[in-house]
Amino acid sequence: MDLLDIFLCIIYSLTTIGGAWIYLKLRTPSDAHSILIPALVVKIVGSIAFYLTYLYYFKVGDTFVYLYDARILAEELVNNPIIGLKILFQSAGTFDPDTFTVTNQMNYFKGTSELIIVKIASLVSIFSLQQPLTTTLLFSNLSFIGIWKFYLFFYDQYPKLKMQLAIATLFIPSVVFWGSGVMKDTVILGFIGILLYYTNQFFKYEKRSFKNLFLIFSSLYLISITKAYVSIALVPALFYWILFTFNKRIENPVFKIFIIPLLLGCLIGISILILNQIESVSNKYSIDNLMTTAEVYQDYHYASGDLEQEGRRSSYSLGDYDPTLFGIIQMFPAAVNVTLFRPYIWEIRSPAMILSALESTFFIFFTLYIFFAVGIANTLKLILQNNLLLFCLVFSIFFAFAVGFSSYNFGALVRYKTPCMGFYLSFLFILNYETKLLKNKRITIPSHKMKSSR
Repeated sequence: MDLLDIFLCIIYSLTTIGGAWIYLKLRTPSDAHSILIPALVVKIVGSIAFYLTYLYYFKVGDTFVYLYDARILAEELVNNPIIGLKILFQSAGTFDPDTFTVTNQMNYFKGTSELIIVKIASLVSIFSLQQPLTTTLLFSNLSFIGIWKFYLFFYDQYPKLKMQLAIATLFIPSVVFWGSGVMKDTVILGFIGILLYYTNQFFKYEKRSFKNLFLIFSSLYLISITKAYVSIALVPALFYWILFTFNKRIENPVFKIFIIPLLLGCLIGISILILNQIESVSNKYSIDNLMTTAEVYQDYHYASGDLEQEGRRSSYSLGDYDPTLFGIIQMFPAAVNVTLFRPYIWEIRSPAMILSALESTFFIFFTLYIFFAVGIANTLKLILQNNLLLFCLVFSIFFAFAVGFSSYNFGALVRYKTPCMGFYLSFLFILNYETKLLKNKRITIPSHKMKSSR
């Protein structure tokens, strides 16, 4: 690692923190803003830890390929801007005689989802002087903008849960680590936050500007081409949340009878249209190819993983199943369980699994604590009454199934599951808070009745 890289990393880290401090001074004071700088520091540490871990522990991985391709494109953008810009707007795998000399050197030029990461990283790499550690830092900091919006989305709904929601969205260790490198996961986490925040602004606060609409659709598009299965789990849950958020704003009961079915039909139609577009972009996530895709991922991760020996030691099994739709449904509970609650402590087979196992143990005990404290009846009641709770749960569960069913390797799973962990932990915190409010109402009402009877 070059001294220039270390120097630039320190300078950009201090500049980023200083910029955040100035931003807070210029903004109207908010209780949420007290979290910003600590969260940013954790993100910076996470990006440095990510790069150093890959450099000195794993020694191989996708992040090095992304950095290599990004450096090639960044050098072309600096030295030959016309060719560099042509590549920047060139579709994956297409042939252009003017750019072939450069694109032929890029490992990920033929992959649509990989190329978008390379293109973003190449723009960042210009400012880092093609230094890998600094590129990782700046790439992670760019993603933090969206992750901060993710926190603000939940904080807007429940400002009294400032610290709990900060833990859920900003401070989960595995999410911080795996969401801080030059990887798809980092980009996905950022764009999910932007999508939710500006959707909330557009529908809840009626800030229906072109900027907000552009950010909503561009975020959804980039999520779809980067990891299509994230959109497949997110779009239906998000449209449900939009529908019932809009429903609460309608006071006329007669109008609700006519408008809600109409809106529901429109949203279902839009959801199907978007999902069909996602399927056409990424055929491996179509229903017809779902089993084949899962089997390929399972065989790949079991046989190799990032390293062959590490892959075999980190592999897991959900048991035998029939390659039919009914067989997939039967594996639903096991797949969700492995995503949210495994690896168990006794399944640790390498140092890299320790953090993941400790985190999974926390999720097991915290889930049990919440559900025992809340009770099954109250849980079901609150979920059906609270559209945000249902949104978080639906996305978490279906996303957990998708990655748990297809990964078959704990090393891959800990990265793939990062988008749903913040949703699930937020769900638990909000459920616990709503239960306490419900219990306080039950205690308060009889006391008022007693006073009135006197």
